[in-house]
Amino acid sequence: MKSISDNIVYIGKYDDLEVDFVGIRKINVLDGKITGITSNSVDDINYFFDNNLSKKIYKISLNNIDYSCNMSVKDYLLNYYKIDELLKLLNLSSKIINREVNTLSFSEKVRIEIAFAIIKDYDNIYINNVLSCFDRKTRMYFCKLIIKLKKLYNKTIIISDINIDNIFELIDNLIIINDKDVIYNGEKYEFYASNKNNLFEKPLTIILKEEIYEKKGINIGNTDSINELIKAIYRELR
Repeated sequence: MKSISDNIVYIGKYDDLEVDFVGIRKINVLDGKITGITSNSVDDINYFFDNNLSKKIYKISLNNIDYSCNMSVKDYLLNYYKIDELLKLLNLSSKIINREVNTLSFSEKVRIEIAFAIIKDYDNIYINNVLSCFDRKTRMYFCKLIIKLKKLYNKTIIISDINIDNIFELIDNLIIINDKDVIYNGEKYEFYASNKNNLFEKPLTIILKEEIYEKKGINIGNTDSINELIKAIYRELR
């Protein structure tokens, strides 16, 4: 984590990284961590990143995936010498390498974009409002994949979604954007601890935890997922 000024922090290992900030003065994205971004508006998120993040971050979103690319996957991934190993990690068949990119499903395209970011050795990957496009099973797969990427490649990952439940389990830190400005930047549980923060919907795990405390007087503590919450309830009632 490198500081540009007293309260502007940027990510990555690039000494020449320049960030053009437009009225936003508090950013805290940690190296090797997963930072979640949420807002009530997709436009708010897009405005924030389009105006404030360096091109040194590889962005994967609905808008920047090239649906018309007629290159083969093998050529698109620069004939990477470990391509089979990488495709296996991303749960893609080796047969895919000779297909044209424009014939792939959206899920396959996203995984190919992740592969490209790894091959080009981007330290920082930004996944913008992608998880909400998937069904629950595919979304869970991508959540596990993102955590694996962080561990295997020590990537700094920024992931945005207007539905906090899509990303809450994944993230270490949380940034909240409202009206194109950052209103919160820090540990993910702290934002929801105050009753004043009713502008944004709470994650389901926190809602259920509060209901259990209110109705049963049981203080579960912080849990990232529904599965963890169920296990914690079981331990308390045993």
